[in-house]
Amino acid sequence: MLALDQVRTMHSVYAAGFPSPKVISYGEHPGSPWAPVSMILMTRLPGEELGLTYEDTSPAQRNIITKELHIILEAMRSWNNPWGRRICSISGGAIRSIRVPNHQIGPCDSEEDFLEYPISTASSHSFETQEEYEKALATAYSMPRQHRIVFTHGDFALHNILAYYGHISGFFLVGSLLAGTLSAGSLPLHQVGLSSITAAWLPL
Repeated sequence: MLALDQVRTMHSVYAAGFPSPKVISYGEHPGSPWAPVSMILMTRLPGEELGLTYEDTSPAQRNIITKELHIILEAMRSWNNPWGRRICSISGGAIRSIRVPNHQIGPCDSEEDFLEYPISTASSHSFETQEEYEKALATAYSMPRQHRIVFTHGDFALHNILAYYGHISGFFLVGSLLAGTLSAGSLPLHQVGLSSITAAWLPL
């Protein structure tokens, strides 16, 4: 289901008119549940990974690219969440991330549930003293827990953005497809900068 969410996300982004590949076909290999494998065949887009060309772009081109990315992200974040304040994948299910226990979280009906899940496995083993651990845990629990829930890119990184002649030519929302590991969906806005999460509805 999580891999299929990547396809749904790509369809949504393509339909919204973003420079995104069109999905041609999708298939899963269920014979390896310990390491799920899925294949997504998509159209090719012009350009090179922004991470490979960024140093060679002029300040004017960087400014244009930044503005174009801002437009894309603001448009995505303005999409209505069909599940209200639920934090979930594009299909309403779990969000995949290597940064949480069991590599997936949710769906969560509230931001508090979303934040509680990773904290629930907190351990003092990497702290020098119990006091340091309890202070860090108190800080985690004191974080504000009411943010706008927005649709976001789960692996917003230079390797998921293509540039061609100083413009964005490709925007991949499939984090794990291009080496990321957090799926697209709804997240709190303050969580949007996290790496290794698939696109999702998250708190802002």
